[in-house]
Amino acid sequence: MAGTEIAGQLSLQAAAAREDADRTLGIAKTEQAQADSEVAYVQAQLDQATTAISKAIIEAQQQPDPPGISFGEIVATIAEVGGAILSVAAAVPTA
Repeated sequence: MAGTEIAGQLSLQAAAAREDADRTLGIAKTEQAQADSEVAYVQAQLDQATTAISKAIIEAQQQPDPPGISFGEIVATIAEVGGAILSVAAAVPTA
């Protein structure tokens, strides 16, 4: 009888461990889904910023420059640097 009781105890412990592992896996999956959602949101913001910078570059290049100052080139250079920074930020691995 003692062997049967030990086997029953081990079976209960194994079932409890399995349930705990299943709960932990469920939590991990939920956290992964939330992280994926946050990454998608940030990526969308980066895409919008990149689009805005690209538009600013085009607009700056179309504006006439004051005599002796190439304002359009200055703005375009700043915008290009900003675009490059956003591209690097977007390329950073998230996993």
